Amino acid sequence: MKRHVRSKHRDPRRRVCEECADSFRTLGAYLVHRRQHVQERERNGTAQCFRCPHCRASFNARLARTAHMSHCGRRRRVGQTGGGGGEEGDNVPEWEAEIALDGAATTHRLAVVGEEESKDLSIALIANKERMLQKLQEQNNELKGLKFWLTVRAGATRETAEGIQTEEKYLRSQNHIVLAGETGERQMEKAILQTVESGDNLITEGSSWQITGVYFIEMSIVVYEPLAASSYLPLPKAFRNSKFGIINVKNQDSECFRWCVLAHKHPVAPAPHAERTAHYQAYYNELEFGTLQSENFKISDIPKFEKLNPSYSFTVVTVNSSKNFCPVYSSYEEAETHVTLLYITKNKKSHYALVRNLDTLLYATTGDRNKKYFCKFCFNKFGTAELRREHESRCRENGTQRTKMPKEDSAICFDSKLYNKTQRSEFVAYFDFESRMVEVDESAGGKTRKTMKHVPCCYVIIVTDYKGDLAYGPFTYAAEEGVVQHFISKMIEIEDYLFKNRKDYPLHMSEAQYEQFDTTFACELCGVKFTSPAEKVMDHEHFIEWENYRSALHGYGPEDEKQCNALRRRSSMLTAVCHNSMKYDSVLIWKGAVEHPALADTEIKVIPRTKSSYLSFSIHLGDGRGIVFIDSYRHVMGSLEAIARTLGPNDMKVLKACFKDDETRPLLQRKGIYPYEYVKQYQQFQETQLPAIEAFYSSVSDSTISQEDWEHANNVFRVFKCANLQEYTLLYCICDVALLCDVFSSYRRMTYDTFQLEAAKFVSGASLSWACALKKTRLRVENITDCDMFAFIERAVRGGQALISTRYLKANNESCRDYDPSQPKSHLSVFDLTALYTGIMRTSLPYGEYAWVDAAEYDLEKVSEESDYGYYWEIDAEYPRELHEAHRDYPLAPEKLHITEDMLSPMQKRLLETAGRELPKKDIKLVAHFGPRKNYVCHALLLKEYVSRGLVVTRVHRGLRYRQAPILRPYMDYLVQQRAAATTEFQQLYYKQQGNSCFGYSLKSNRGHINVKIVRTRKKLKKLSKSPYFHSFVIFGSDLIAVEMKQSVIKLDYPVIVGASILEKSKIVAYQTYFGLKDALGPSARMAFHDTDSFSFLYHAESVEEAYTKISHLMDFSNLPPTHPMYDTSRKKVPLFLKDEYPCSPLHSFVGIRAKNYAFKYCGEDGKDVKKCKGIQKSTVKKQIEFEDYKRCIFENYEKIVKFSYIRDDGKQNMYTWEARKSALFNFDSKRYLCANGRDTVPYYYEGPALE
Repeated sequence: MKRHVRSKHRDPRRRVCEECADSFRTLGAYLVHRRQHVQERERNGTAQCFRCPHCRASFNARLARTAHMSHCGRRRRVGQTGGGGGEEGDNVPEWEAEIALDGAATTHRLAVVGEEESKDLSIALIANKERMLQKLQEQNNELKGLKFWLTVRAGATRETAEGIQTEEKYLRSQNHIVLAGETGERQMEKAILQTVESGDNLITEGSSWQITGVYFIEMSIVVYEPLAASSYLPLPKAFRNSKFGIINVKNQDSECFRWCVLAHKHPVAPAPHAERTAHYQAYYNELEFGTLQSENFKISDIPKFEKLNPSYSFTVVTVNSSKNFCPVYSSYEEAETHVTLLYITKNKKSHYALVRNLDTLLYATTGDRNKKYFCKFCFNKFGTAELRREHESRCRENGTQRTKMPKEDSAICFDSKLYNKTQRSEFVAYFDFESRMVEVDESAGGKTRKTMKHVPCCYVIIVTDYKGDLAYGPFTYAAEEGVVQHFISKMIEIEDYLFKNRKDYPLHMSEAQYEQFDTTFACELCGVKFTSPAEKVMDHEHFIEWENYRSALHGYGPEDEKQCNALRRRSSMLTAVCHNSMKYDSVLIWKGAVEHPALADTEIKVIPRTKSSYLSFSIHLGDGRGIVFIDSYRHVMGSLEAIARTLGPNDMKVLKACFKDDETRPLLQRKGIYPYEYVKQYQQFQETQLPAIEAFYSSVSDSTISQEDWEHANNVFRVFKCANLQEYTLLYCICDVALLCDVFSSYRRMTYDTFQLEAAKFVSGASLSWACALKKTRLRVENITDCDMFAFIERAVRGGQALISTRYLKANNESCRDYDPSQPKSHLSVFDLTALYTGIMRTSLPYGEYAWVDAAEYDLEKVSEESDYGYYWEIDAEYPRELHEAHRDYPLAPEKLHITEDMLSPMQKRLLETAGRELPKKDIKLVAHFGPRKNYVCHALLLKEYVSRGLVVTRVHRGLRYRQAPILRPYMDYLVQQRAAATTEFQQLYYKQQGNSCFGYSLKSNRGHINVKIVRTRKKLKKLSKSPYFHSFVIFGSDLIAVEMKQSVIKLDYPVIVGASILEKSKIVAYQTYFGLKDALGPSARMAFHDTDSFSFLYHAESVEEAYTKISHLMDFSNLPPTHPMYDTSRKKVPLFLKDEYPCSPLHSFVGIRAKNYAFKYCGEDGKDVKKCKGIQKSTVKKQIEFEDYKRCIFENYEKIVKFSYIRDDGKQNMYTWEARKSALFNFDSKRYLCANGRDTVPYYYEGPALE
């Protein structure tokens, strides 16, 4: 009876123990119970067992239990819920299938039903195993060989700096191969186990998620022709030389894998005809293959072979399209006998050859004279075996993937790759869509559902010339269906019209330009002086008729090395721009572009963010012509209306051209008003007046418009004589596109006038700003060519800190309503550092001459900002106990730390237990703590700051020396000068953004980049699917899929050492600022929070002005009222000085739950509280969360759940409005040790005076 009740009627929220099948309502009780099992096993020396929750049978391995549960006679039938009966098959969901390329790629989705299945990942998979296996076998009978993987769509939560985040997550198995004739049962069990394990260790960007619900199981299947060795193939001619050390065994069968392994194990010495199988025939049976096929041996079977033959390990090498060796497989640990194989293919045949020595093979491609040692995971070279061993111990974590280092003496500079971006685009197109909202009510699992589908109903296109003047349009179109297809056709038509009518004028020069040419002695692009008059040519702008000379460049010819003039090509690609298109408009049009009949044989390329979301994409029409779609939001961030308000009157060229009446035009220069969610049927566009004010409600902002806005919209409707809602919609859309034209044309014009670069040829403002810096300064940052050195610097990349030191603080002064005169006066202030990162970019930064140095050169006294050389040091350090109390708010030397349960305080454990939550299994955060530092990589100047504050260095491992100089100072100073001379707010915003964007590019990384191929034929899909770099696909339509491929080679050619140094040196300023404030405000001052460049303090003083006097040496008082006695503009906008963020609004109290999740209350009755809850949209925070909610969270353990709507695609290039419920405030922070009072916190490993 007890077992029946437990299996049939248990609460789905209860947690079930894997070892004894007992269940528990609370997480705390479950964890206590699990610890009892662990302690019992430790006492008895027994192994963990896994018990079936249905029949209580026990197993020593989880996989064995998994296999048992799939046919357990006592398990509950699929679809049966509660304790009710039901027959087999009742309430069983049907498979939903997406099919592409005549069945070559399919995705099968099964909804998870039943209370137990929807709460437990392993039960959901086991309960549906037979159905998945049956579907897999059906597909294999059709495809005669396939590759599949499982994906479970599940609800998950995680604790972040922004709060408790709830999202839908995808738990994925590895790819598995099922060949023709195989049942696939073994592969299915492995896939199920991997999916369960991915749920156990769900990690996204270093933060763990916990599964709260299981919604759908998806099985993706692609046709597969195996990469398996078949008959003998001769080596490619390029590798037949004996210097490569390759033995190509001439087998007459299909067992080349066996012969290669035996040839390695039993080498022929001396080695005449080592390729003959006769030498190895005697050892034929010594290898154990078990159930594996020794013929046509697959690469994917090597791990299984290693288990059967534990003394063997392998590295498999292949040759990519660039004729470079790349790793395909490499064992994590090297066994007693390590075999290296070369995998070669030709036509449909493939073959293994034996590589005697990986070092010999790769050395033959280098041209080096000295012996080199190569990493088997990334193929980078080292001077000694010891260096390789140290590198491999870290590199294996990145998996098998070749990393390519830049060539010696190469540098990051303004080089030939950027020359074509100095050529202006004659025309740029701008567009925007509007959509009608079709109501849907589709659950996406858990607390998320789709409420509206966005169906495009109209668009507007405007084209401007290089001056920003109107060149074409506005063209408008509206229809019930087929809007996207019409847009693509129109864009192709416009591109053709502009190309055929573009100008191509000959060179024309004025006398002044001739004189300028004669007095130019260096190439304007490369900066190299001309050595003879013959190589100096006149470059001109082809689409300008008169005085079109631009500059003197190096010419080109058969014998010329310099071809600057040829590299400054006139592009035939038309750029199409839309604001925030990556998240909206491009999603609407991309699928329509690929499915357009006129583009059936056209190449479409993407720059992917993910396999279904693209930063940019381009349509190539042939002969160098095409259309490139970019997102202006990645250049000019912010709402279009807000940015347009910063333009000067002379910048509104297109708006004036579209609306010539000076009296009525101002009505369109303020934010447009539109009922986004009102139009659901196309027929509503025929309504002859605007709807009532209630129809302007937006679920995304959870608000409607004001009466004034509604009256303004009706006035626009009347003044511009709109006949119906459709005409008003097109008018609204024209205004948006016209404003975008004027904003982006101003941005382009300023960029070209200042830096002679075409902004429309860059995907983002960050890449543009970096190119501007390189061009303006002629900067050369030498590439790091040592992969170990590159990895060394990557370990030093640590972002800005964000932490809550004290969770609740309250001021006590005359401005407070509850002022207590009997207590000392205290005040709360928030101080912000001005231009932290741009200020640091003016200091000395690395640019070359990188070299390893040993510990003997360690001397912090000789390093300074003015030194010619700087250093990074790898050290061990200890934090003296006597500093713990003085530094407890803001310890030195933050590091990425794995937070484990034993580090938590009893209060933190109790909070987790009460909430029924668990600490993430891999909770890695940037934490400042008092524990020891081991192998800590740190900038020498920052380390010098740490040591001066008391940190004790106990060991120096090694160092990296580099030459330094203020390489970016000229660029940053130039931006400051231009910003000061700006005549419009837009110009000021432009120069400020250029500095910030430059820093962003310095932190660029190629490691996370993916390669996405757009596939429209079965043949191409089959070719990609058999590649060892195939990862996955997403189906967009019956003849369209996107395939994600792993990168075969990652080029490490980005300026990581510059970005790391900016981050490290910003921490010097942060610590100097903190201790400067702390010393000036007195020992009783307490820090409330810190977030990169912001500090909040509670301090004792008679008045804020008294505190201002004490910290005046740190402050910029230019934002105080002019009547304030401390008002001073001498430091206005000077980097690295502090400003009071709320100078005229006394703060009453502060509540901080975790980093970026806090609130301030003003002293005044009518003051609006400051509420920060990153991860929750501002409108939701404003309307649904109160200051008292933050207080209740930390004092009453209250969790705040909010409901909100947002717009997002579904991963299939369809746009929806989604409705979700999410935990916004949750009383837990794992970055610091929480004291018993629930208010104070201390760093981990604190050993100072006891707190409450």
